[in-house]
Amino acid sequence: MSSSQLQRAYELIKQGREQEAIELLEPLIRLNPENDDAWWLLANATDDPDAKRNALNKVIRLADNASRVQKAQQMLQILDSSQDDVLYDDFNSLPEADPFDAPAKRSGYAAPPQAPVIVKDRRGPSCFTGCLGVIGVLILLSCIGCFAIVATAPRFFDFLEIPTEYTDAGAIEPGQTVEGDLSSTSERLGYVYSARGAEELTIYLNTDRGDFPPMAFVYDMDSGELHFQDFSASGDSNMPGQAVFTASLDNAGQYLIVVRAWPIPWFDVGLDPFTLRVEN
Repeated sequence: MSSSQLQRAYELIKQGREQEAIELLEPLIRLNPENDDAWWLLANATDDPDAKRNALNKVIRLADNASRVQKAQQMLQILDSSQDDVLYDDFNSLPEADPFDAPAKRSGYAAPPQAPVIVKDRRGPSCFTGCLGVIGVLILLSCIGCFAIVATAPRFFDFLEIPTEYTDAGAIEPGQTVEGDLSSTSERLGYVYSARGAEELTIYLNTDRGDFPPMAFVYDMDSGELHFQDFSASGDSNMPGQAVFTASLDNAGQYLIVVRAWPIPWFDVGLDPFTLRVEN
């Protein structure tokens, strides 16, 4: 299963072309039913409750990313709660269509036949894993009622390109901790990091107040390419607002670490003062 096909499916979902994404993902999953990336995309693409539930259960079973498993569990709980409400309403209104019709008659994805396990290709770090995480956050927010996020979708996905405007916050070295503060959701603070070669960069963001620290993204300052590997947030009450971002840097050179708040309307998420530390 090529990462380019998964990236294409992600782009289709982002453009609102979910059915095309499903048609692309179905044969990929039949070839490799153990790929949690494909199941995660399918869960975000399909509107069929049974297909979505099946895909989320696959993600929970297969994913080795604890943050993704947690998001899948939350989405599954919301789906089960919402489905109970839908069935209750259908029962009272007695619609012409049978709400308990067999899943095979509904649009969506049916579970593929069993196939041998294929090892996932983890070569070539890119922004894909981070994109999946962001799509999960977007879908989860819309599920719980934050439908206004749709209106801000262009701003939500503008992290894919290196920002043209940001506040120069200076340079940062491995092991160094700096303090920062964001005044608005549109503000971006840029920290220049100089890599001496290919390396794994870990970024720690902490805030003493609130549940969410800001977001962090890493860009190659020459090519503008986004380097993003993984994200995890701590739910530990002793360490509120702790997040860890990792990025794989391909070559020596200068990279821009951009810190920004979460672009969620009506909520100041990630605007608290923070500390930033990088390690390699």
